[in-house]
Amino acid sequence: MKRFIAVLPVLIIAIVLILSVAGCDSPLIDLSALTDNNGTITDPNDEDYPDKLYTGDESSAELVLFRAGDVYFTYSRDKNYWVSLIGNVPDTMSLNDGEFALITADIKRYSGGIAGYMGNPSIVKLISYEPMTYDRAVTFCGLKDYCSELFGSGEPLICGDQLSCAGRVYRDGKLVGEYNTQLEAEAAMGIRVIADTQAEMTDEGEHRVYVFRCGGTYLAYVGTGAFNRYWTPLLNEDFENKLRFIDLNDGEAAYLTRAHLIKVNGGKAGYVNAPMIISAESAELVSYDVLTDYMPPFWGKHQTQGEGNEVVDWIDRADFSESCNAMFDRYNGTWLIFLTDGRFYVYFDDYTEKKQIAVCEKEYEVEKIMTEFKKNGGKL
Repeated sequence: MKRFIAVLPVLIIAIVLILSVAGCDSPLIDLSALTDNNGTITDPNDEDYPDKLYTGDESSAELVLFRAGDVYFTYSRDKNYWVSLIGNVPDTMSLNDGEFALITADIKRYSGGIAGYMGNPSIVKLISYEPMTYDRAVTFCGLKDYCSELFGSGEPLICGDQLSCAGRVYRDGKLVGEYNTQLEAEAAMGIRVIADTQAEMTDEGEHRVYVFRCGGTYLAYVGTGAFNRYWTPLLNEDFENKLRFIDLNDGEAAYLTRAHLIKVNGGKAGYVNAPMIISAESAELVSYDVLTDYMPPFWGKHQTQGEGNEVVDWIDRADFSESCNAMFDRYNGTWLIFLTDGRFYVYFDDYTEKKQIAVCEKEYEVEKIMTEFKKNGGKL
């Protein structure tokens, strides 16, 4: 290892000299194998290192640029996809918001790294620059018609006589508006009507979500601080309490991966951090045991206080409340108890079927059901 460290600087210099003498486009070079995050030399034979960063130079590369606010998106025919520009824009480029340009430049492309680059270019030397009309950009780049799946892609998309890119909507090269969410942008383009215009919406990106059908209500739990730490009625894009891509029966639970979420507050119904689920990469049914990681236990230690007629007996456990509306128990299976709409919904999974046992008005009624079940040896 010491011998390798001594030789490595010479090896790096030799590589740089060879590339500089070659004077032509270079392939992507992985630099991260040589150093760790602190710049310390590591053994290149060890292939287990995260966030590898690759770079490569291109001479006289032809790029189309589109400016959306302060971000410049680039397109090249050989890559056939849009990525954002890295670094500063040369002073000689005067591209206004919503305009296209065609440039030729010596560039450096980046792939991988902590940022997850996908061949994003930076301009090393600008060779030529010319404005590009909207009509020419449509033909040159093969601009696509708008679809919701490409909303966050950073790709300029056509919607009638309008253009959408990164939450911004343009008409005739002029900004119509910048929008926080896909729903608001689509409403501005006239392809959607927002059911509750009074609601405040914030796009929270993609997260994992657990969903439970409790009676006629779909409840969701999102494992991030941006949302409530309790089970909350979910919304779809039409502010309905249902999901379009999966139907659950009463008492069924599902796990959603990479669910696109919008946080909703206020509005006609007075929402509080309600999760609006736009889409999900996948959805699968899960057992009750999976959900118990996100709720406290229903059982607890019996406590007494006082003497004589003043003795008070209670169970020391978490209290049901608006911010703690679900608990679990285990006896011959897994029990779930949800407090919603002022009532306690009791469910049981004996690992052969999941079913609703009772809907109780008071918590002591739930306690009675659980006690009798255990006295009966685990029989309903």
